[in-house]
Amino acid sequence: MTEILLGIDVGSSSVKVCAYARNGALCGKSCRPLEISHPRPSWAEMDAPAIWREVALAVREATATAGGEVAGIGVSSACPTTIFMDDDLNPLRPAVLYLDHRSMDIVNDFAGRPANVDHFAVAGNRPGSSTSWLANLVWLRDNEPEVWKRVKCVTLLGGYLTAKMTGQPVVDWTQASYSGGFRVASPEQGWDDDLLARWDLDRTRLAPVGWSCLPAGKLGKRAAEEMGIRPGATVAYGTADTAASAFALGMQSFGNVFESAGTSGVITFCLDEPVFDDAFMNRCHIVPGRWLAHGAMSTLGGAFSWLRKQVWPEIGGLDELQRLAAESPPGANDVVFLPYLAGERSPIWDPEASGMWLGLRMDSNRRDLVRAVFEGTAFGLK
Repeated sequence: MTEILLGIDVGSSSVKVCAYARNGALCGKSCRPLEISHPRPSWAEMDAPAIWREVALAVREATATAGGEVAGIGVSSACPTTIFMDDDLNPLRPAVLYLDHRSMDIVNDFAGRPANVDHFAVAGNRPGSSTSWLANLVWLRDNEPEVWKRVKCVTLLGGYLTAKMTGQPVVDWTQASYSGGFRVASPEQGWDDDLLARWDLDRTRLAPVGWSCLPAGKLGKRAAEEMGIRPGATVAYGTADTAASAFALGMQSFGNVFESAGTSGVITFCLDEPVFDDAFMNRCHIVPGRWLAHGAMSTLGGAFSWLRKQVWPEIGGLDELQRLAAESPPGANDVVFLPYLAGERSPIWDPEASGMWLGLRMDSNRRDLVRAVFEGTAFGLK
């Protein structure tokens, strides 16, 4: 029987599953939508059990006609997405997304302490809600103490899915890079007790950290039944979504660069030495001895989803947005759009930044406003 390899990607807007034969031939695929909730201003959460249900259904759909037995499973996921689990590895509350800024006061206090002036040099990233998900642990401990008491293990979205499949939650190097408790320059050292202590935390509740390609365990019977496949497949530690894209594109040499767009928009550079710039989000590559530097905008693609869902729901899709934009001249008749709908990461690093249209006049029209969004997000990438 043909052996099948499954790739599972979970972003902030959808689950995507592809089934491949060993020779790389695509045998089946599925895509299922996901929803983000915003229960409070600057919060962004997702229902982790709902994500698992969609993953299981997507695997069923992708493997229905694959004609083989699943031998290996790899997971990539939006990062960081923090998940708090109990003794039975069930989530205790909604997952906290990378778009969430509830912990910014904690991050700002951390960054302002004299003892942490060397944090970037030691950890490899500036303190921030997207680069210091340990701040979410501090926030939970301070604001939801009854939940915190029940936390047995903290992992990220990919590690939660790994736990569902194998019973073993994990965190890979690419996602630990954005924790604030891990030295990006020397990933083989694992969690760094000195950095953890700066957050007044220890590794007791943290899932084990390791290389993306390590086996986390075997697919268990219960998860296999939900996914509609046989148990026993090897499940890897997995990785962050943009790191997975870099690996898939063959980025292994200094100077390799690519751009990716989803809810966020990212320009990624490959580094052959851990020489980091604090204008970027820096992480380990899947490839040992290589690193990735990301110029990351929070809502590049998200701006277009916002246009279609919140402003003009009658617009059919991206094709219609492009048509409208083409009907406005370059410069959008002097209308300018700032694409900061969930604060911003690169290059301004301001969680309080907000989006806006500037230059509106009586003769401004929808075509100008739509074109301004295309131009504003493109200029942000530039």
